[in-house]
Amino acid sequence: MGGIAKLFGGGNMPTIEKVDPAPTTVATSSEVATGSDSNKKKRKGFASTQTSTIASGGEGSRNTLG
Repeated sequence: MGGIAKLFGGGNMPTIEKVDPAPTTVATSSEVATGSDSNKKKRKGFASTQTSTIASGGEGSRNTLG
């Protein structure tokens, strides 16, 4: 078993240094509210476009392929 450990470098284990995590910033309630509103609007628009495209089926007036 010792020969296999030498073959794969089992004796030379690297040392791991502990590093403190980087400081993070916390958003205030007003920043969270404005950010979530814009994200909801984007998601709502995307979802409504997808459902309308699926619901219209083959009779849709929009042709995105040309």
